[in-house]
Amino acid sequence: MSPLISEETRTFTARCILDGVDDDFAPGAFVRARIMTGSASVPVRIERNAVQKVDGEWLVFVPSETGFESREVKVGIGEPHFVEIVQGLEAGEEYVAQGSFSLKAEMITSGMDPHAGHGH
Repeated sequence: MSPLISEETRTFTARCILDGVDDDFAPGAFVRARIMTGSASVPVRIERNAVQKVDGEWLVFVPSETGFESREVKVGIGEPHFVEIVQGLEAGEEYVAQGSFSLKAEMITSGMDPHAGHGH
């Protein structure tokens, strides 16, 4: 990697060998890359879009007898599609992955307490 960053484009030059890639790249072409520097195994990992922030707290919606309830969670390490849940959700427990933003909007517009149903 070049130690020099262009002031105009905020880019730098990096050279790497890509194994198993067709010849789709032209010399000098710009690419956007994500470089994985490590990996971790976590006990509970859920889809990032399932976690919503309300009043500075992270919430996940879980099924309940009356529909869904919000549950405060503590998040850990994450990546673009998934995030670790350190506290508030057990491994294998059901949660709302698709539609959690709609549930958040409904909760906010109905005036429902985000802490309702999880013991505060």
